[in-house]
Amino acid sequence: MSIFDETTEASGSSPDELGDRLIALMEIVHRVIRPSYHSTRLTAARLSAMRMIIESDGTTGGQIAQAEQVTPATITRVLDGLDESGFIEREPSRRDRRIVDVRATEVGRDAFSEAVASQIERLAVGIATLSAEDRAKISDAMCHLERVFQND
Repeated sequence: MSIFDETTEASGSSPDELGDRLIALMEIVHRVIRPSYHSTRLTAARLSAMRMIIESDGTTGGQIAQAEQVTPATITRVLDGLDESGFIEREPSRRDRRIVDVRATEVGRDAFSEAVASQIERLAVGIATLSAEDRAKISDAMCHLERVFQND
C-alpha cells in the first residue's frame, strides 16, 4: 500500500507520520524535476547556491556554506562548477581581502530561470490533474508548512 493512499485520514496523522510522508513526497518530487538538472547543468546543489546568489544579489562562499549547512570545501566545489560553466563571477571583496564575493552572470541568471521554469512545468503537469478544490487544500497546507519551516 502506498503511503499516499487516499484512505489515509490526514486529520489523524501524527507529526512523525506526516514528517515521514513529507520526506517521501520530497523524494518523489525530486525524481520528477531531476531531468531539468541535465538540460541546464545545474545540479540540485548548484541550483540552490544560484538561488541564494541571485536572491541576495551577490554573497560569499562562507555565507552559502552556512545557509546550506555544508563545509566551505563543499561549497568551493559547487562554486568551481558554477564558475567553469560561466554562471558566476568571483572577485575579491572590497570590505575584506580574505573574502571573495560571488555574483551571478547573465548566463547564470538565464540558466537558473530555465531550470526553475522546467521544474515548474514538470510539476504543473501532475498538479493540473487535481481538482480546483484539491489544489486549494494543497495551497493552504503549503502556506502552513512554509510558515513552520521558513525560519529554520
